[in-house]
Amino acid sequence: MRWGTTAQAGSAESRSAAADYANGLAEVVESNLAGNGMVENGAANQAATQGIVAQGLLWASQLDGVDHEDTAGDVLGYMIDELWDADAGTFASGRGDSTYTITARDAGDITGGLNAADAVLGNTEVRPLFAEFFDATFNRGRLQRAQRPPSVSGSNPDEPPLPPKAGGEFGQAAVYNGEVAYDTAAGEWSVTDDRFYTADALYLANQDIWVGNWGGEFYQGRGVPGTSDDPPN
Repeated sequence: MRWGTTAQAGSAESRSAAADYANGLAEVVESNLAGNGMVENGAANQAATQGIVAQGLLWASQLDGVDHEDTAGDVLGYMIDELWDADAGTFASGRGDSTYTITARDAGDITGGLNAADAVLGNTEVRPLFAEFFDATFNRGRLQRAQRPPSVSGSNPDEPPLPPKAGGEFGQAAVYNGEVAYDTAAGEWSVTDDRFYTADALYLANQDIWVGNWGGEFYQGRGVPGTSDDPPN
């Protein structure tokens, strides 16, 4: 189950149709929701399922006549309380898994859920959690094999290098591997797919932009439908 954001509606009729559609999707989610907030029948990575469903519920709840913030809170609660592995610094792909497999798409879904938790629910506790997730999964785990220049600190030995020929206004995109894995028994990361998937990479980069805006106001709205402004020319 993958659930993206809802479209912005114009006329009253289309807004009503969008609300009906969003509520219908929410009913499907709730029919697959365990009592502890776990979303069943989702993607292979459970944390990714929790993240994208929570983000979809919160984005949809920006429409008049749609309110599923409580359900989204339960979904995020399961992701954070049950799947966060503090020793690994990442989210388990499922309870009891000995190996956590995380694709670029999975990381985007998780990141989107954490961003929505902060932007809509005001849960600022996810910020240090994301910082740990990023440092372990993206840096030590090498989900990103090259980072964009603004994120370079120079003091972290686990940071990946800059992309080749990076520079200028538009040469600042991170470069992601397709998949990484964390072996809980060995306590080690490995790159299990070093291919670059354009769609997944662009999706993850977009999610990272909103998180990167936690420290500034360049992109207003944080991705929340109806509240994002275009940057000034």
